[in-house]
Amino acid sequence: MKKISPALIFFVCFTLGSGILLSLVAAYSEPPPPETSGNELSLVLAAGRYTAVIPETLWQAFDSAGYFVGLAYRVFPRGYKGFIPILVGVDSAGVITGIHIDRADLKESPGLGLKVADSSFIGQLLGRAAEALKLKRDSGEVDAVSGATISSRAVCDGVRNGFTTYANYLIRPNEKNRVLPGAWNFTEVIKDTLWLAYRGPDTAGIVFKGKTMGYLDTIKFMVGVDRKGKITGVEVLSSHETEGVGERIRDPEFLDKFKDEIPDAISGATMSSRPFIKAIREGVERFRDYYRP
Repeated sequence: MKKISPALIFFVCFTLGSGILLSLVAAYSEPPPPETSGNELSLVLAAGRYTAVIPETLWQAFDSAGYFVGLAYRVFPRGYKGFIPILVGVDSAGVITGIHIDRADLKESPGLGLKVADSSFIGQLLGRAAEALKLKRDSGEVDAVSGATISSRAVCDGVRNGFTTYANYLIRPNEKNRVLPGAWNFTEVIKDTLWLAYRGPDTAGIVFKGKTMGYLDTIKFMVGVDRKGKITGVEVLSSHETEGVGERIRDPEFLDKFKDEIPDAISGATMSSRPFIKAIREGVERFRDYYRP
């Protein structure tokens, strides 16, 4: 029988030992693989639908009507004894709506670091801007858990840094949202004049800008129209009509009337309101092929 070479024995032992060592290092240096359900996401951000942007890491959230409501994301900051698994919800303004820390996967010290999962600590974070979250001793507004500064700081830093990383996925309102609420993506069709509006993958309608000559000067305006041809909002962008007379075209009560039907001219301000109304009516008709399904 052939003798086994000492060199071969050493190689086998070295290989096995290295494998075990690498496994141990991985176990303590990587967060556990997350498993997330819609029920868990609802703990941090109420929504009708969650769309994964980065699998098991980042979600965009929408209400039942398809309006964007915020983000949910996972972070794993290093605490005192290991990684802290945190699920965070923020609204469209970047304000924290919920934080969930799974105690089952938390390795912090009992009676100390484990308290970062308590409502007494997490409650301090809710309603705050995620991008500004810091402990008081770090020039912020959050009290650390007594005796667990490292764990407390890890939570604040993790939530804040996560928001910084994913903030570009927030769908922020712009001026066109003011006349077509709920739409969050706009594609320019006619330069500086007409935009197709989208809510998720679906067309929500159009937004158009126009101008007309009033009594004293040019009136510039913006209008939103949904897919049924219903005006969803009208805004005066610029006007220099007579104060208290022609400038009444800016009154919210008058502009809101367009959402029901094209209103009559304003009594006492017909020279300003009549061309304004006519220009809006003509714009809705001119662009009808763009908003009809």
